[in-house]
Amino acid sequence: MDSSSQVGPGGSQPLSAPKSPPLSSWKTYSCAIVIIVGIGGLAVGAVGLAGALSNMAQVKAIIMMAAGGGGGTILLIIGVVGIVKNCRDAARQSDVSVYGRGAWESWNVEIVDIIPQPPKVDPSKKDAVLLYIPEKILVGGEEKDFTLKVLKEMKGDSFRFVNSKITEPFGDTRAPGWVLIDKKVIRESRDLDYESQERMVRIKGYSMPNILEAVLLNLMVFASTGERLYGTDPWTYTHCTEKVDGKYPVAVGGFNFQGLEVRISFHKSASCGVACVRRNFS
Repeated sequence: MDSSSQVGPGGSQPLSAPKSPPLSSWKTYSCAIVIIVGIGGLAVGAVGLAGALSNMAQVKAIIMMAAGGGGGTILLIIGVVGIVKNCRDAARQSDVSVYGRGAWESWNVEIVDIIPQPPKVDPSKKDAVLLYIPEKILVGGEEKDFTLKVLKEMKGDSFRFVNSKITEPFGDTRAPGWVLIDKKVIRESRDLDYESQERMVRIKGYSMPNILEAVLLNLMVFASTGERLYGTDPWTYTHCTEKVDGKYPVAVGGFNFQGLEVRISFHKSASCGVACVRRNFS
């Protein structure tokens, strides 16, 4: 006689399998938590898996997932690994700081130009800034050519000193377009004469900055990060392409709490080097 045909005491009702005792409240909550964590692990794992599939370095993580063993937990681990890796990759790609329309909007400046997409540059050049210099802007509803003179009118309190012999011949200096400019001067260029610095930059395949580029680099980075690039620790200036009276180079730097200096450089010095600039990206 099988168990299904057995009868209970008194030969009345057949015996049924014993019922499991109901789950206690804490067990119910524990099960719910496990399910929730598992689902969360699956969701996060999916994100990480997407990143993992894009890079063979994550193959081991995928193998772990395929092997089973703790499904949701392992997927959760993969998700975290994938997300962290993707963040690291994003950080590497953003080593070159980009100052485009958004940076200008923080100055309440509206650019009239149609801004082209930023050019592709070597992402390892972390000591450089990719900066867009507008051709025309709106200031107080008035359209103006963006020049050194206009910048000085906008940000006059950001300057400690600007030699009048510089603003007269070079006040209308313009430099529209994207420019890649170094945040530091070439270390070996300090205490060299202008011609040697110019040759050093050219050999590297770059150009010297003009006044507007050097000034804007310093003011834009300072407004964004509070960092004074060509500052006073140590004293740092970059020579620019312009020369007063055709023989005295313009130097930009010495940026301290009083502001940025734009001066004439009469003699070579340890404080005055040169930065590299790239304007053509083809």
